[in-house]
Amino acid sequence: MDGIFGVGLAEMLIIGLVLFIIGGPENTARWARELGRFVRRAREEWAKVVRELEGELGQEGREAFDALRELGQEVREVRQLPQQVMREAILPPVPSSQPEETQDAPEQAENPPVYPAWLPPKDPPTD
Repeated sequence: MDGIFGVGLAEMLIIGLVLFIIGGPENTARWARELGRFVRRAREEWAKVVRELEGELGQEGREAFDALRELGQEVREVRQLPQQVMREAILPPVPSSQPEETQDAPEQAENPPVYPAWLPPKDPPTD
């Protein structure tokens, strides 16, 4: 699921455009300021709740929260792993630096990697 609550960037832009058309520039700007204030207050309240909870739980609670944060970071890394693998499988890495050619070495043509999906289909055996 991409975006917030399954709403991606395209949908957010459409919602913003509709709000702009309905409310006009003055009301849209006021609504955006109010939304920003609401988000800021919500974040402050959430941070306050987390600080209070960590304070009540003591040292063990802080260690548990740290472990949860580390686990969350690892989960994010694992979620990105399939995308990274696909990028590497589709586009092989390009070497960052090529060895310098010497005058004595003969020119060698580099063969690009051949992927089975790029090859034409083999003819079926004839009887």
